[in-house]
Parts: sequence; C-alpha cells; structure tokens
Amino acid sequence: MADWIEPIISKWSLEGIMLNPPATIDEIERIEAVLNFKFPLSFKQFYQKIDGFDEWDMLANSNISIWPLDRILDEYSKWEKPDFIGICDMLINCYAIGFHRHKTGFYKLKDTLPDAERIDATFEELIMLIENDDRLIY
Repeated sequence: MADWIEPIISKWSLEGIMLNPPATIDEIERIEAVLNFKFPLSFKQFYQKIDGFDEWDMLANSNISIWPLDRILDEYSKWEKPDFIGICDMLINCYAIGFHRHKTGFYKLKDTLPDAERIDATFEELIMLIENDDRLIY
C-alpha cells in the first residue's frame, strides 16, 4: 500500500516541520474537479496523511515547501501555463515542481524558462528525491 508515507511524515515531524492535518478524500476530489485533473493514487494517499506543510514551512536540506491543497489551487490560478499544476516550490517560489496536465512525470517551472524541465518520477519517487535532497530537484 503506502508504507513509504509514515516514515517520512515521522521524520519531518521530528525535524519540526509544521505539517497540516490530513485532507479528506472529498477535499482532494473537490480540487480535482476544479482543476479538471486526476491526481495519482500515491498523491491522494499522501494528502490523506498530511495536507502539505503549514505556514510556508520548508525542509531545511532542500528548502522545498510542499503545498496544501488550497495553495495548489491558488497558485494554479496565478500561473500563465494552464497545463502546469504545481504542488511544491523551492525558496518561496524560486521555482515550482508539479504535474503537467498531459504528460507523465513531474516538471520544474521557473519564470525564466519558456518551458518546464521534466523530472522522470512518480509522486512517491518525487517525495523521495525531495527528502534525499537529490540533484534532480534543482
């Protein structure tokens, strides 16, 4: 199932990361309906454990902040790229990482780039890349 989630959440809690309470499946489905986009099962399982980080908190090793559902929706409404659905950012919007509506994997979107750069990963793998401060997220 989703055995990978609990150890990461426990580690982040011990590190003092402010984690939001879990999202409900109804909240996730509401965001999916507004975005007209289906999140993968691993994303839904993760968000049913924590709804992202609170108060723009970020990981000390990577300076990545994982967004709550409401921020995902809020940031999406600001993007000029309707196919990009961001889920986290580095250093308060230095760049965002998220889904592409019509492609697999994840993408880094920077204001200075005309197109997003692909990260070949599932959601679980992306969280592991972030947790391990992998160079692919930079």
